[in-house]
Amino acid sequence: MHINDVIERCWADPDFAAALQADPKSLLASVGIDWPDGAQLRVHCNSAREVHLVIPQTATPEQAGPLLAIFIRRYNDDPIFREQIATNATLALRAVFGIDLPVLPQLVVHLETAQCSHFVLPIKPIGAQLHEIRRYALAGSMLTPRRGR
Repeated sequence: MHINDVIERCWADPDFAAALQADPKSLLASVGIDWPDGAQLRVHCNSAREVHLVIPQTATPEQAGPLLAIFIRRYNDDPIFREQIATNATLALRAVFGIDLPVLPQLVVHLETAQCSHFVLPIKPIGAQLHEIRRYALAGSMLTPRRGR
């Protein structure tokens, strides 16, 4: 099973999605996807009320697009901004980019570390299949799952 198949199955089967949230590494292993040893894996579900953004540990401004590069530089260089992101990401991003973001959904930012990776389950698109949106970052993790056992 490919990670995109896991996402589609979560959309079709709420029990599968709940199992993924409860014990992600075991569930992924049960469908033939092994996650790297030593890293905790947290699953976040986007919703109408909450959108999750994962900042990869190894991200550099040179690897990102122009807006994300501004964010990464500020995040890396400014401890006050890091604290603001942790407490109210929407207001912090408004200050950096000078735009009014909607109150809902709330933006939650997660920073990947060597000890913890994050997987974001996107909202199922209305009237679209997963293959139509694969160009977007679905999982939010820079870690590459190892296929098979």
